[in-house]
Amino acid sequence: MEQDRLLRQKVRELLENGELPITPPDSTWGGPGGGGRCVVCGMPVGAKEMGVDLEYRPAAGTPVCMPMHVHCFSAWDSERHMSPAPLPSAPPSPSPTPPIGEFKQADEFGAKS
Repeated sequence: MEQDRLLRQKVRELLENGELPITPPDSTWGGPGGGGRCVVCGMPVGAKEMGVDLEYRPAAGTPVCMPMHVHCFSAWDSERHMSPAPLPSAPPSPSPTPPIGEFKQADEFGAKS
């Protein structure tokens, strides 16, 4: 469907521009819309429509609520999983294995010689 393709393209653009988060929300609610503008398509989520509200609670500051239509939420959720995630910091390098000649032999009581 052309509309689905266009919606997914819009979501990808919003994700790439940082206007939509890739990370999962702290809380999610669903139910009849409250009239807020959908952060994906910009249209109101009316009381006769089902909507999804995503809440993000930053460590400092006011929580942010992001209303979406159900179909816009579905497109966002699918696209964010396909979006390249930020690379995690590299784990610390393990200590190099000592050369074979440096291994200590344990005696029968576990003491190393």
